[in-house]
Amino acid sequence: MNVEIDTHLCKAYANCTFEAPDIFEVDDATGKAKVLLEVIGEDRRDDVERAVEACPVQAIQFVG
Repeated sequence: MNVEIDTHLCKAYANCTFEAPDIFEVDDATGKAKVLLEVIGEDRRDDVERAVEACPVQAIQFVG
């Protein structure tokens, strides 16, 4: 599964990093959230879905 963050929408609330800290982090250079894993295993779907739901600006989405 692939996940993307729309950096134009991201406001660095970092809710995704609280829901799935091994999948998301805040990039020090941009101040925006970023995905740490290029491909995320299906076994992590629940973590990603919680992060998607926690994002107040809906910047995270599944792709592909």
